[in-house]
Amino acid sequence: MTTDSSATDAGTGPADPSEAGTLCPHLGQDHGCATPTPHPSPAESTMVVRLVLDAALGPTDALVACGTCGAHYLIEQIDCRGSERLLRVAGVAAAAVDQLLADVARGSCDLSRAGTQLHHLAASSRPLPWVLTVDMRDLRITRVLAVPPGVRLPLASWRELPCDGRWFSRLDPLAAEPA
Repeated sequence: MTTDSSATDAGTGPADPSEAGTLCPHLGQDHGCATPTPHPSPAESTMVVRLVLDAALGPTDALVACGTCGAHYLIEQIDCRGSERLLRVAGVAAAAVDQLLADVARGSCDLSRAGTQLHHLAASSRPLPWVLTVDMRDLRITRVLAVPPGVRLPLASWRELPCDGRWFSRLDPLAAEPA
């Protein structure tokens, strides 16, 4: 992942994951397969951090965009293990992110406005049935994992979760292997 103030558009414009209900193909999940797949090499895909919402030794919650097509996502930590983070993913409309960023940059005398807008953006996002594993040493997405049918991801903030590796063990078949 890289940090930037705007996402890159590959010419045709991004698919809106908030409507499509899927990850863009640049994240390695364009085949409809329910099995975990390795993430493409960093040269093939880059996540651009548009706004960090929470951090602890790196971003834990953020608005990000695909550096190739510009599709926008809300990513939120649900677990950690060593230098890895497990992030739930929700699709968000690019126009809503752009409006939020413009409003935050402009500022407001209403101190609760940005929080209210962010809450509305999160409430209108579409949870996707995948999680990402990210190596926090270089902010590289290492795996895209399908959430098995019937498994409900926690909705609480990472600050309210144990973050003890249990979700890695539950979702990642390679979790038992040494990193």
